[in-house]
Amino acid sequence: LHSSTQVNLIKLCVDYLILLCDSTSNVNRFSTLEGSLLSQMLELLIESMQGPCRGNQELIIKSEIVSSLNLIIDTKNEKENEVDNINSKNLGIKSLSCIL
Repeated sequence: LHSSTQVNLIKLCVDYLILLCDSTSNVNRFSTLEGSLLSQMLELLIESMQGPCRGNQELIIKSEIVSSLNLIIDTKNEKENEVDNINSKNLGIKSLSCIL
């Protein structure tokens, strides 16, 4: 496995999160699995923003992720249970605070 292909995992994660959370109706329809994926992506991005790599921090800050985070915080997903909703919102808030 001598591949020289580089993959920017942070950029892919940011792009996917923005695509996944592009509207209130999308966030409203998250399944439990999608909510779990969202939480994992937010945790990865939070760690990336707190880490020592300035390039990752700049990539996240310069993206359109703030709009997606606002949707996550403002939208109540009827399919998820209350604990999952609170967890998603907490991670959204924590992500926004890391951006500041």
